[in-house]
Amino acid sequence: MTRLRRCLPTTLLALLAFATAALAASQPRNLTVEEALALGAASPLPSELQWMPDGLRFCSFAPHAYGEAADLMSYDLRSGKTSPLLTQEQFRKALGGLAQLSSEKLSEAKFTGYQLSHSGRYLLLESNEGDFVWDLSAHALTRLTQAGEGAENLAWSPDDSRIAYAEGGNLWVVDRAAGARKLLAEGKAPLVTCGSPDWLYGEELDMTTAFWWSPDGSRIAYLRFDETGVPTYPIIDQRELQPGVRHQFYPRPGQANPSVSLWVVPADGGHSTPVPGAESGQGYLPRVAWAPGAKTLTYELLDRAQQKLVLYAASLDGSPSRPILQESSSTWVNVLDAPRFLKDGRRFFWLSERDGFAHIYLYDLQKGLIRRLTQGPWVVDGILAVDEAQRRVYFSCNKDETIGRQICS
Repeated sequence: MTRLRRCLPTTLLALLAFATAALAASQPRNLTVEEALALGAASPLPSELQWMPDGLRFCSFAPHAYGEAADLMSYDLRSGKTSPLLTQEQFRKALGGLAQLSSEKLSEAKFTGYQLSHSGRYLLLESNEGDFVWDLSAHALTRLTQAGEGAENLAWSPDDSRIAYAEGGNLWVVDRAAGARKLLAEGKAPLVTCGSPDWLYGEELDMTTAFWWSPDGSRIAYLRFDETGVPTYPIIDQRELQPGVRHQFYPRPGQANPSVSLWVVPADGGHSTPVPGAESGQGYLPRVAWAPGAKTLTYELLDRAQQKLVLYAASLDGSPSRPILQESSSTWVNVLDAPRFLKDGRRFFWLSERDGFAHIYLYDLQKGLIRRLTQGPWVVDGILAVDEAQRRVYFSCNKDETIGRQICS
């Protein structure tokens, strides 16, 4: 078993520094109702941290007061210096040259989310005026989608040349430079959708996306949801002056679940191919992961009672999928993380609660279980990072404090 060692990553050190500075600078005052209800409003910290590719800097939204739009900053861990990556003023100025907006509408424009590209050169921006790409080198803004189009789960291709996203039940890919988009998979919303998890998978199975780029960027795996036969539940939206009713697909116990299947489509467009055996039936298909090399796609099938989960590997050459491992329980099997592969594309880390506590196991796609890595009456929450050169795995757990979390390796 790997020796456990408490460690504190530099990101946490940076957060502690910001927290200390914020507390020192703050003056005692009464909070407003809005601030009291907003997490962290009394001592704002950087939010939405993402590492730069060099591993020496990270970017995040600057500390800001409740309700304010924040600038995106870069933090250098060597020098301790902070510099702006993109300010809200820069964004509005670039947007003004790109779109015909009234002065009032332009003054209200702001980006509220971002995703750094793999190379670190581009920012994928979510804003109230649509989705955009900001070139950090050229200081240029390119529009991807219009406001209100409903694009979801936007994701960079491995080479940063394209962005895939789900919209209106369909799966799309858009060229970063030209902004031209192409339909990859077409659903028939609301009954049939591609690439976006439905309510059941998002709420109950913690699925945040339903499509995955292959490591070489040549293909995209996606889930197809068919809600035929699934009952609906009326939800009243009280946010508007005149409340409206939305009918949500919502299977109650014993009623029909959505039928979910796994497909693969060329990223340049073309015919979608179903993955052999990757169909949920009345159970679930909760996790999907590519292995490095893009020749193997893994997926999990879970029965309706959630007492049996099987991990399969598909070679995508038309041959049947192979079962790799199985988790079973007379009571309940939790859906944990998808396999986390090493660079060789064969070995992977797997989280399992087979002994009553979530722990890390090392597997091989061909040989099965290699060894167990962690053990004890405590829980591993998830794998944070893997350093193959040092043969070390970093993970969060509650080894030393039941109600707290530690980072160990």
